[in-house]
Amino acid sequence: MKAFDRFENRLWSRRQWLGALGGCTMTGLTVPAWAQPVSAAAEEAKAPPLPPLGSALDVPRIELIGGGVFEPGATQGKPLLVYWWASTCPFCAQQSPV
Repeated sequence: MKAFDRFENRLWSRRQWLGALGGCTMTGLTVPAWAQPVSAAAEEAKAPPLPPLGSALDVPRIELIGGGVFEPGATQGKPLLVYWWASTCPFCAQQSPV
């Protein structure tokens, strides 16, 4: 009976250890959720309002990937479509496969 008690104590200790480890793991997984920045809606509310549709915007001079330079004056009075994408964006990769 003594050997059984020792086995039970060791098993109980292992259960406690696994429970504590599981609790720490769950805490570690949920803390980053608390540390997240303010929601996207709150961030969007802080953004300045969009300019009126059809209004002229100041476009900066932009260095192009191929080595050239985009001069905004070349498009004066013409519509300009700016296609903004990121190589790490899954939606962008689907819309613009290389």
